[in-house]
Amino acid sequence: MSNENYLAPGGKEYTLTAGQLAGLNKKSKILDVACGHGAASLNLVRKFGCQAVAVDIEESFIRAARETARQEKLDRQIKFIAGDFNKQKFAANSFDMLIAEGGALTYIGRDSGLKRAHKLLKKNGYIEISDLILRGKRLSREVKAIFLGGAQNLDLETEESYRTLLKLNGFEIVFCSYVTQQYWEKYYENIKQNLKNRKGFFSDKNVRESLNKEIKFFYKRRDLEQIGYLFMVARKR
Repeated sequence: MSNENYLAPGGKEYTLTAGQLAGLNKKSKILDVACGHGAASLNLVRKFGCQAVAVDIEESFIRAARETARQEKLDRQIKFIAGDFNKQKFAANSFDMLIAEGGALTYIGRDSGLKRAHKLLKKNGYIEISDLILRGKRLSREVKAIFLGGAQNLDLETEESYRTLLKLNGFEIVFCSYVTQQYWEKYYENIKQNLKNRKGFFSDKNVRESLNKEIKFFYKRRDLEQIGYLFMVARKR
């Protein structure tokens, strides 16, 4: 599952599109925030031959990512770090691209995360973002409960407000689209496979219950017009 083991709507095609827009090559260095199983970094390194640093707080994800990289002889090109991204120290102006897929900016703080991304990126460096956003005027109680869980008071960005946030933090958007229905479906099929794993992150009772509720809700095809996953690539000004 290494090519498509993404833990949020999106997938390989979106990641590689971002890499192409950023002009990645063998000399490029990327930083993958909340990398999960490392799918984005692995796909970019395979395609462009770049170097990567990938961070996630979940140790079981990092162990799996390291093993995949080792098996494919990519372990010299990707450094995986198990830890809180906000506590990691990286040199300013040291990365050509920062990856924040799967709502990574929401987890670490959107405004503060963009400020730090701007500092860490080289001149004209790129950031790739995929994040849950508000598409309707409001969220129903059911959608809040299922998709936001314990963070029901979180004010989701709209596409317009996310664009504004990027601009205020010194970024120029070069590409923006919604993650399409087929990639939501691929994501949930992938999550079903992960839920078969009775060890690590997906063995947790609360995680399993939450994800199963989300999957069941999605396949009802109800109320998804209220939310969406926005995919954006932006350049540091």
